[in-house]
Amino acid sequence: MSDYGLKWTDGTDVSTAELKNLVISSGHPCLKFADIGTGSITYTHDGGETDGLIATHSLNYEPLFVVYTQWFNIDTDSKETSYRKAPFIDTLLNGSNYFDARTYVNNTQLRYSVNSYTGSGTESITLNYVYVIYYDPDEDI
Repeated sequence: MSDYGLKWTDGTDVSTAELKNLVISSGHPCLKFADIGTGSITYTHDGGETDGLIATHSLNYEPLFVVYTQWFNIDTDSKETSYRKAPFIDTLLNGSNYFDARTYVNNTQLRYSVNSYTGSGTESITLNYVYVIYYDPDEDI
């Protein structure tokens, strides 16, 4: 079976392109999806922190991941229906934090932490998110 690869189209033929010019190549290991999913986190918009579990994994190392989340817009004082890549921080004009959504990983879990700062009210807000956990095939050999 032949190897396949992708590259940005600048007119170079993929079959003759050097490896350094390919985005990925099936002839070499690259990150694979370990898990992909959606979920939500509910927090009180009052100056506290909410920490939640997104997913567990059994990779036994800290994998690469990406999380896209809804967010709270201080300019409109409402939850946005669009998604942004976490971590996401919204600040006031003076530069102080008003809202932040942070994701982090350890050897067994992908987690999500939301902080909302004092003076933002007591409304309960649910943010939806989409996540991908990648695994490195070289780590699992």
